[in-house]
Amino acid sequence: MHTCGICKKELSDKYKLQYHMRIHTGEKPYACDTCDKIFKHQSTLISHKRTHTGEKPYACDLCDKKFAQKTNLTSHKRVHTGEKPFKCDMCDKTFLVSSNMTIHKRIHHTGEKPFQCDVCDKAFYLSSHLRTHYRIHQGEKPYSCDFCDKKFTTSGNLNTHRRYHTGEKPFQCEVCEKAFAISSHLTIHKRTHTGERPFQCDFCEKTYSDNNSLLRHKKIKHKDELDSLQKSASSLPTTSFGEFGEADIKQEAISVADFLSVEMEPENFEENRIKQEIKEEICESDFLSIKMEAENVEESIKQETEYKEEIEDHKF
Repeated sequence: MHTCGICKKELSDKYKLQYHMRIHTGEKPYACDTCDKIFKHQSTLISHKRTHTGEKPYACDLCDKKFAQKTNLTSHKRVHTGEKPFKCDMCDKTFLVSSNMTIHKRIHHTGEKPFQCDVCDKAFYLSSHLRTHYRIHQGEKPYSCDFCDKKFTTSGNLNTHRRYHTGEKPFQCEVCEKAFAISSHLTIHKRTHTGERPFQCDFCEKTYSDNNSLLRHKKIKHKDELDSLQKSASSLPTTSFGEFGEADIKQEAISVADFLSVEMEPENFEENRIKQEIKEEICESDFLSIKMEAENVEESIKQETEYKEEIEDHKF
């Protein structure tokens, strides 16, 4: 056995000890020659390079899917077998991949948001959400529409936008068969069948089936109250906030008014809904509604790969 001189962890051979020491030194000797990413382990670099080459050497024997990593193939096969080997130790929910369980625990049990923006201090459950959020500060829109000149901060927003060119409506109501371009629109539509109205006005007792209708109501019926909120936020002092930060208190005060900066006229509802989704960063609840579904395990596998890269420091 070989013992780390810093943390006293015991490793089975000198090579694992060498890798382990990089946790303490921060050394990342393996650099990608295509992008600027660097890694502690050569095996991680090899797997990463396949994201550039498109190589997918691991094929599923039950369908035509192929994968860049063997572990991703293993995760994918669970779609066919129905296996969910990762169980939350705080509830009975089970998952196809371990990263889904980690995210589930952060959102539903611990509230942990370990990825924090160093520009505005906003924190996120996922590193991918933080990377997307950074684009708001940088003005970066790397995803371009091949039908028009519009650009977007996320591939998801681009895919949604493209449906207005193609006419694709993949989300269909099982009650009346009406179809929609956006999954959230189907969710809202289903409430016309169930009668559910989960959005209640803060200023009166009115309830609505979707948040946009609530925002329109507030803008029309409670303009004075919203103006007062904005004035209160702008006049807040910059010191003596106790355990709360200035940004937290101001954000609480103006959050409703901020949403209303997105126009939501009924005749432009579809296009303006897109604008709202682009303006806001990835909605965590919408993300999870997709991510946690077995039929969308490919997205989960992508997140699993990113998560594994993030925790490679703890490999040894």
